[in-house]
Order: sequence, then C-alpha cells, then structure tokens
Amino acid sequence: MLAEIGAASIDSLFEVIPAEYRLSRDLDVPRQQAESEIVDYFRAAGDKNATGYASFLGAGAYRHYRPVIIDSLVQRGSFSPATRPTRPKSRKAHCKPSSNSRP
Repeated sequence: MLAEIGAASIDSLFEVIPAEYRLSRDLDVPRQQAESEIVDYFRAAGDKNATGYASFLGAGAYRHYRPVIIDSLVQRGSFSPATRPTRPKSRKAHCKPSSNSRP
C-alpha cells in the first residue's frame, strides 16, 4: 500500500509532521469486542442512570406500547387517496366563455 502512494516506509509517510507532535508510544486501545459485549456494556452504564422518570428528550423516540395491528391498519388502501386531485394550470382555463352563452 505504501508503494501505491509513493512512500518508502511509514516513517517517511509521517515525516511531514513535526517530531514534537508525533506519538512515540503505542495507543492504549481496548481490545475488540463483540456486539453482544458492547450492548451489555451500555446496558450496565445505563443502569447507573436514574430510573423511574419519564424522559421527553428525543421527541417521542422512546419505548412505548404500540399494538401490532396498527401497522396493518395504516397500510390499508382506504387511508390513502386513490388519485391525487389535480388543479388547473391557469385560471383562464375556467373563465373561457362557452359557445352556448348568450350575449
């Protein structure tokens, strides 16, 4: 990969960064975790929060009861119009005198 970008080594790639700003030690990064471990971690962290209070943050994005029947009711065709009503392009189209009108 270094050859593709024209760098001889990792050190030559980062030599444009002044030495005082380069990190000379390894990063202290935690090991990889499975998704289940991450979920458990956040659940444990969430348990430290106050419970029993209603949160109104998120504009309704919270766990709430919604019967399963709601999805099938909303998808019914009777809740959406069959066609979209059209409007005339201009008012002149409706204001033309008919040929049967009297003078």
